[in-house]
Amino acid sequence: MDSSFTPIEQMLKFRASRHEDFPYQEILLTRLCMHMQGKLLENRNKMLKAQGINETLFMALITLESQENHSIQPSERSLALIHIL
Repeated sequence: MDSSFTPIEQMLKFRASRHEDFPYQEILLTRLCMHMQGKLLENRNKMLKAQGINETLFMALITLESQENHSIQPSERSLALIHIL
């Protein structure tokens, strides 16, 4: 069974076969990382959606949870999110 990455891999192999100086491994690894990042985000978003929340709300909840008294001023939350990201 082909993976969703197979078409990209095939295109890169074709390019490498036509140009011997083509940095196949470096580009393949970069594209694979980008591909996996997209899949990870897709899966995380499905999980969050099943809980009825989105990324913004999730980050706000994590920020609140990380505070000792579980409360934070809006301006402090903005600063905290900058440090998390």
